[in-house]
Amino acid sequence: MTEEKKELSSSSMDGIRVILTGISFEERPRNWTAVHPEAEVENLSGPGVTEVTFRINLLDETGAVLDCITEEYAGIDRVLRPGERVSAERLGGQKQLEKKPVSASVTLLGYKTEEELPPVRLPHPGEFLFQALNDEMIAKIQENPPVSITCHTDRGGVGHDAVYTKENGLKEALRAFCAVKIRGRTDVWVTDNYNYISLVFPDGTRKQIQLNMYNLELQIHNREFLYQLDGIQNLFMMDSSIDLVNEQLSRFRQFRSF
Repeated sequence: MTEEKKELSSSSMDGIRVILTGISFEERPRNWTAVHPEAEVENLSGPGVTEVTFRINLLDETGAVLDCITEEYAGIDRVLRPGERVSAERLGGQKQLEKKPVSASVTLLGYKTEEELPPVRLPHPGEFLFQALNDEMIAKIQENPPVSITCHTDRGGVGHDAVYTKENGLKEALRAFCAVKIRGRTDVWVTDNYNYISLVFPDGTRKQIQLNMYNLELQIHNREFLYQLDGIQNLFMMDSSIDLVNEQLSRFRQFRSF
């Protein structure tokens, strides 16, 4: 049986409750403080929810509020049902404070039900990319293949398109695309490296898969998710001129360094 964590503070609304179970503070230069909270969300008797918004109040030794951090539990792909209690993940942040906080409290700000914010299936490790995008046309790409696949490479402002058609390697590109798999979620983003894959189907429909470097970038309910991919570089490296793009990027960086 799992032992419940200690409750430092809690707040509830309409049968939905958020519990602060842990808090630590890390002093950093220039009065910055890193805040590391731990919290759980519990549905006591409310409706099925997919999002809960709450505030972590940072307190001094007298209990006065120094500042606060707004956090969210985002179910995204699951509904929190009555009787369920889960951990809220990826919490915390930094605040510039004159005084170091010594404790914290929590305030529940609101929630969204499954009717307001329907759950969306997220990619799972080991799943094929074309089956993980919640897109029926892409999911059936092997039965209804595209007439062209474009791999766009954009590195530091240097862009390049590798276009595959029936006359130019489409079968090989489709085979490489269908072999790409989801490795897992990551929080490591790269700037100035926005690639994409564009698929054009026989009826003229165009589908674009956004990448951050070689990681899958998804926007779901106004949130960004990033997933590492296995096999994606095999698709992009089919284009022999990719070395030219790398050379142009190297020259561009050398020019900027002067």
